[in-house]
Amino acid sequence: MSATLRNLREALRAFKNLKLPLSGDNNHCLFLLQCLDMLDKGRADYYRDLISQQVFDWICRLRAAQSLCPTPGLDFDLANCPMPRERWQALALEAAAQAPAEDPLDYIEVWLLHAYSLPGICEVEAGDVVLDCGAFSGGSSLYFARKAGPSGRVYGFEPDAANLLLFKEKTRAEANIVPVRAAAWREDGEGAFIAHGMQGAINAAGSTRVPLLRLDSFAAQENLPKVDFIKMDIEGAEAEALEGAADIIRRHQPKMALAAYHKPLDLTLLPALARSLCPGYSFALRHFTPDACESILYCIPPRHRAAYSRLRAAAPPEAREKEDPAAQAACLLEISLELSRLLRRQSESLERCINEYQAALAGTLPAA
Repeated sequence: MSATLRNLREALRAFKNLKLPLSGDNNHCLFLLQCLDMLDKGRADYYRDLISQQVFDWICRLRAAQSLCPTPGLDFDLANCPMPRERWQALALEAAAQAPAEDPLDYIEVWLLHAYSLPGICEVEAGDVVLDCGAFSGGSSLYFARKAGPSGRVYGFEPDAANLLLFKEKTRAEANIVPVRAAAWREDGEGAFIAHGMQGAINAAGSTRVPLLRLDSFAAQENLPKVDFIKMDIEGAEAEALEGAADIIRRHQPKMALAAYHKPLDLTLLPALARSLCPGYSFALRHFTPDACESILYCIPPRHRAAYSRLRAAAPPEAREKEDPAAQAACLLEISLELSRLLRRQSESLERCINEYQAALAGTLPAA
């Protein structure tokens, strides 16, 4: 097991044995403990460059800390964050100034951070045919269209009718963008959908029915001669959509940029699925927020192996057998201190709310 995950395992075991009343979601903690061996194997099998390994380790540490936190949604600031919070806040101000009408997360990810491009290795190029799954309001499709140029083509898949109206309005001047009202899925048909802006998702509890479409079926219907690039950010349906693109992946070996943060094991299951469809794929992992969302898995086809080899040359071999009690204690201390900081912030926030409530209440009481 890698040193980072081994230290994390010991830290989680220590917290589990303490049986603290403020230990967060114990089931989540136990699940993470049970999955560490699988995560470690995935780390070794799929992530060979140094940055990918560092990002993978940080994500695992963040999830461990979140599993122990009694209150969901609080901000963690663990060391070695791929996107420091200060930089993210600066980007948010930049996005508000440049595109005040745009969704800030979408604009930052697509236009400021170029999250769906790993330069020179996995990105849209001139003349590419692109399948943009989870196109939202059209920002990513517009970005891809400008990279693909007039000889390329971008098909934007968006099942949410309201989002699709925004998409068409934003991209109507682009001759090389084609809107498709459908959700990429493992089979063709119709499914229940929860509409929620950029977080709309296929879900049996949804009250809206939307078209479901295999990318293989779409490619056959459109008689596409090739598919060069696939992007997926579809709220946890990435694995099902990959299954529905099996023939495309085997025949065309497209470059792919996949959201790998919606489900706990996406970091290992998505590359395993991609490689089962095309054994020659290599992978890289990057992360674009200070929080748990926006981890992007780049699937690099065999024809880009030389470029990928240069990327992974930066990763030194890692000693995986040596026990290091000091490092394990440091991991435990880091998570403990971060939890303490968050609990203190939560306590201070609660105290402010109580004081504000008491002041408001006092203002409504009649004078003595």
